[in-house]
Amino acid sequence: MSSMCEGGDLTRLWDQYIHRAIHLRRELHKQPELTWQEELTAERIRVELSSLNIPWEVCAKHGTLARLATSKPGPHIALRGDIDALPITEKSGMPWSSQHPGCMHACGHDGHTATLMMAAYWLKAHEEMLPGPVTLLFQPAEEGGHGALRMIEEGALKGIDMIFGWHNWPAIPYGKAVCPEGPVMAGNGTFKLTVTGQGGHSSQPRSLS
Repeated sequence: MSSMCEGGDLTRLWDQYIHRAIHLRRELHKQPELTWQEELTAERIRVELSSLNIPWEVCAKHGTLARLATSKPGPHIALRGDIDALPITEKSGMPWSSQHPGCMHACGHDGHTATLMMAAYWLKAHEEMLPGPVTLLFQPAEEGGHGALRMIEEGALKGIDMIFGWHNWPAIPYGKAVCPEGPVMAGNGTFKLTVTGQGGHSSQPRSLS
């Protein structure tokens, strides 16, 4: 479809893509896969990209890089979404509930994947209007598997000028986005701490003699 559509045609195109993304999200929600096991998820993503005639390549095993407007001279932007699920049993009772016992998209990565694919639909339809290249990063192993590091090590960010990602937040009204300054959500990290000194109790550090 032409990227020059306006008015009602543009609205219909948007509604069509929204419906398609919702369907994809529910499909992914039915088949969640744990960190570094996202084989079916990766296959589904790549089938969808191929149907859009968007070139893609494998990165970090189950990760995927998709490219648009590669010859455009402007800044190279990357958009990132994660694809793995959590070891949680779903009890929602929804028609699209997880069909994999003990595994669920409880952190919303199915929504992140579907949203990034929604961007792919829209950007492909308007590819000729893009000022610069766009790379879509479908990242595996976000849940403690260091998938981002693996993708970076395999060159996912080579040539990228800036990258954007987001995290779903169901409490925010539909159509709204929150982008405050500073940290917003918690992160996990691992560190080692060596304490050298006299023995004591952590609840009364000043009592050490």
